[in-house]
Amino acid sequence: MWFAHAFVNGVDFWNEAGGDAARSPSNKGHTVIDGAVGVTSGATGVVRTRDRWLAADGKLICTDERTVRFHANATGRFIDFEITLHALPDQPLLMGDNKDGTMAVRVAQWMTMPHQASVKGPDGKTTKQETGGKGHIVTSTGVRDNDAWGKRADWCDYHAEHGGSTYGIAIFDHPQNLRHPTWWMARDYGLFGAKSLRLARLRKGVCERPAQGRRRDSRGGSLTLRYRFFFHLGDEKAAHVAENYADYAAGK
Repeated sequence: MWFAHAFVNGVDFWNEAGGDAARSPSNKGHTVIDGAVGVTSGATGVVRTRDRWLAADGKLICTDERTVRFHANATGRFIDFEITLHALPDQPLLMGDNKDGTMAVRVAQWMTMPHQASVKGPDGKTTKQETGGKGHIVTSTGVRDNDAWGKRADWCDYHAEHGGSTYGIAIFDHPQNLRHPTWWMARDYGLFGAKSLRLARLRKGVCERPAQGRRRDSRGGSLTLRYRFFFHLGDEKAAHVAENYADYAAGK
C-alpha cells in the first residue's frame, strides 16, 4: 500500500528505474521518514510521520505529514490514510498530469481478475498466457470488472473467493478530497488505486491529457487528501461497503 505520483516537479515517485520510461521522467525519486515516528495504541492505533520527497540526487522536492489509523468494527478492519503535502517555501509544487498515481495497493494474485500475462519460456521466447484468480471489481455506481477502469466513483471494491470464503478490499475516497469522486485505476492484474491528482479521463487504457490536468500548489502551499481502506469478508453487498462508506463520509 503506498501513496506516490509519477510527476512531481519533474521527478517520478511512482516507478522504479526503467519503469514506464516512455511516459514518466527519468529522474526517479523516493520518500524518507524525517524525524521521529509517533505511535499511539488503543481501540484505534495511530502512526504519524513527517516525510521528505527526494530526487535521485538527494534534492528536496517537497515534504508531507501522514497520519495512519487502524481500527475495526463488526464488518471488517480499516486503515485510514491522511496525508498533507507541503510545497517548499521558495518554489511552487507541480503535480503533473500522469497516469501513474496516487493512493494504491496491490491485491494478492488469487484476488486478481483472470487476465493475460507475458511469460518467458525455456527457449527465451515470450508468450501470452491466461493467469490470475477469480476476482471482481465493483464501484459505488455499479460499474463492474474491466469497465471500472478510469471511471469516477465514491468507492471501489476488489474481492474474490479463496479457499471457500470471499475476501475483499475497498478503498474509500473522502468527499472533501480534491476532484472527488476520484478516478479509479482498477486493473485486472491487481493494481488498485485512487487517482485524485489525475484530471484526464481514462478509457480502455488510453489516457486523454487535457492541458488543465495539473495541480499546482503555490510556494509554501499545501494539499490534504484522505482515504480509507476496508478489509472485509464477502462481496460488496455482504460486507455493507456502501453503508460503511456513508459512515466514513459522515466522519465516523
